[in-house]
Amino acid sequence: MVGPVRPAQVGAEHVARQRDKTEHKVNILVTVAEQHRDRLDAIADLLTSAGMTVAEKFPLGGVIAGEVATRNMGRLHTVEGIAAVEEEPIFHAQG
Repeated sequence: MVGPVRPAQVGAEHVARQRDKTEHKVNILVTVAEQHRDRLDAIADLLTSAGMTVAEKFPLGGVIAGEVATRNMGRLHTVEGIAAVEEEPIFHAQG
């Protein structure tokens, strides 16, 4: 049985949810170094722990696509096996 929820807990959870809603996120492509591509799933898990939301993994190209809050971009570079972290280009139609 779960005990009563204290107001401090509810407040902290609420603040975290609100921050997630207002935080600026960018779409990114992470390239895994060739010698680490056999660990693509493990690296994706590490990127998730570093704050990235993984959307897709492309094993043949060694690329992991997803989004991350701009404040967490630097953390992704600390994951062993990463060759590059790039913002995904966004194209707009001219009309």
